[in-house]
Amino acid sequence: MKSNLFALLFIAFGLCGFSQGVSVQLLSDPAPDTDGKVRVCSGTNIEFTAVVDYGTSGGSDETTEFAWSFGENVSSGVLNFPQREFLFAYEAGIIINLNILETVSGNTASTSMSIEVPGEPDISDLFTDNPGAVLLGEQIDLNASAVPSEPGYVAPFNGSYFASGMYLFTTFLPDGSGASYESSIEISGAGAGATISSGDDIAEIWSTLEHSYLGDLDIEVECPNGTQITLQEQDGGSCNLGFPWATSPVDGSSSNITPGQGFLYSWSMDGEISLDEGCVDGFEFISGDGPNIYMDSQAQSGTYAPAEDFEGLAGCPVNGEWIMIFTDNIGADNGYSFGWGVTFSSELLPPDSLYEVAPIDISWEENPTIVGGAGGNVTVEPVETGIIDMELLVIDEVGCEYRIPYPIDVYDPLSVEELDDIPFQIVISDKTVTVRSDCEEIHQLDVMDVRGAMTSSERFIGQINVHLPQSGVYMLRMTDSQGETSTRRIMVQ
Repeated sequence: MKSNLFALLFIAFGLCGFSQGVSVQLLSDPAPDTDGKVRVCSGTNIEFTAVVDYGTSGGSDETTEFAWSFGENVSSGVLNFPQREFLFAYEAGIIINLNILETVSGNTASTSMSIEVPGEPDISDLFTDNPGAVLLGEQIDLNASAVPSEPGYVAPFNGSYFASGMYLFTTFLPDGSGASYESSIEISGAGAGATISSGDDIAEIWSTLEHSYLGDLDIEVECPNGTQITLQEQDGGSCNLGFPWATSPVDGSSSNITPGQGFLYSWSMDGEISLDEGCVDGFEFISGDGPNIYMDSQAQSGTYAPAEDFEGLAGCPVNGEWIMIFTDNIGADNGYSFGWGVTFSSELLPPDSLYEVAPIDISWEENPTIVGGAGGNVTVEPVETGIIDMELLVIDEVGCEYRIPYPIDVYDPLSVEELDDIPFQIVISDKTVTVRSDCEEIHQLDVMDVRGAMTSSERFIGQINVHLPQSGVYMLRMTDSQGETSTRRIMVQ
C-alpha cells in the first residue's frame, strides 16, 4: 500500500469553545483518548452530545440551533437538539465541527473533535516475502511480522485528515441515452493557491459502483477550473459493476430502481488495465428478486488505469468544486454510485495532517495444512493439489481486526514440466529467470502467472533476464520472428 493519503486538513479548534457568555463542550461515546481524539474501527457508530453552559443568557437547548458538520459534504444541517449519531464507514481522519446559535440572546459558540479511523495495514511485503505456490509433498514457511527487519513485514496504516475529498451519498444512474449525472465535492482545505503540478499529485480517484451494463457508461472527473479527463470510456458490453438488481445481461426492467451491491473501483496511474479489461466471464447473478439466475461478466473490485492520464489535470487548483460525471449512452440498464472521492499524494499535505496506526498482534488462522510454528511464523504442508486458503489475522493498536486472505496454489510435481521442445536455455535463480537463445534474431518473451495475468512481455536478442514479483508457477511463451511459439511452465521457489 502506498503512503498516498486522503487530502486536506481543517485544524481542530479544541474540545471547548466560548463566545459571548455561552460555551459548548462536545462529548462522545466512545469517549476520546487522553489526547482528545476518538479512535474507532471502520463501521462504528459514534454518539455525540453537546453540553452547553448558557450562563446568564437565559437560553436553553430548546431555544438553541445546533449545526453539525462531519466534513464539508457530510453535514446534518441545523437541528434543534444537541445529540447526533454518525456512522464512520471509511478509513480517514475527520474533524467534527459543531456551531450553536442561542436564538434568545443571539449568542454563538463552536467546538470540534478529531476522529481517526484506521484501515488495513500495509501488507505489500507479506506477498513479496512469502511463496504463492508449493509442490505437493513439499513444505513452505509463511512469515508475517510487525518488525520492519523481519520477513513478511506488516507495516502500519497511514492516514490523513480531510475536510472534503469524499462524497458519501448515493447518486442514482437511471437508464438514459446520452444523459449525464453529476455529484460534486467542494474542497477548501488545501493551502491557498495549491495546484496539481503533475499527475503524480493524484494517488487515485475512486467510486463505489453498481451497474448492469458497463458498456453504457462514460465516467469523467472535472477539476475546479473546468478541466476534464475520462476515467472510463464507453466499453465493456454487458459487464456488471458489483451485483446490480437486474433481470438479464441486458436489463429490460430499468423502471425498477432497487439498489444492488456496489464494488469499490479505483483509477490510478499504477493501474495496468482499464476497467472494461478487468471484466471476468462466468459469474452468476440473481434475476430480479430471484430465484432464477443468469450468467454474465463482472468487473472485479480493484485499481485500474484511467482512459486518460492524470497528467491531463496538471494545473488544476486543488481547492474548489470537483465533479464526477456519469453519462449513460444506451437505453436499458441502470445503476448507482454509492460515493466517490479523490486521494491526493501525501506530498500535498502538511506533516500534522497525518496519523499512523500500527499492528500489535499478527497470527495465521488455524488451517489443517499447518504442521509447525505459531503466531505469524508457520510451516505449511499441503495434502492435495488445488488452493490452500490461508488467512492472516492482524489486530492494530485501536483494536480493529483485519482478516487478510492468502491463497497458495498447490501443484502436482508432474504438472510442472516442459510442455514442448523449446530451442532455449532457461536458468532460474532466486526469482530471476534467464532465457538464452543461440539464434541471433528478435524473440518475444511473455510471462504469465498461474491465473493468466501478464507479468512481463518483452522483446530480446540472445538473452533476457526477467525478475518475477514472487514465487509460484509461471508460464513462459516464446515467439520467434516467424511467429512460431513455444511454451514452458516453470516453478519459481
